Amino acid sequence: MRAAALVCFLLALAVGGVWFAHGQHLGTLTEKLVQTKTTDDFGDEVIKDEWQPTFEIGLDIAGPAAGGLIGLAGLLLFLDRRKRKAAGGGAA
Repeated sequence: MRAAALVCFLLALAVGGVWFAHGQHLGTLTEKLVQTKTTDDFGDEVIKDEWQPTFEIGLDIAGPAAGGLIGLAGLLLFLDRRKRKAAGGGAA
């Protein structure tokens, strides 16, 4: 159970790392505004706004996922310690 708890902690850390790498958004972004500057036929600069589909994970997904993994890891460690204590092995 300790190994599974360690894997859960590492996965929670990975989810937090992905959230950090994607820009620490509170909400998940599914579209991003892209502005392109072009010059029209008369020499004027024109800015064109386009919404491009994207996926940048937000805290609304990463928070519960990481929290659930940390909670599961804590539960696994608690159950492992309880099992070892009942077997007479102590808290090794």
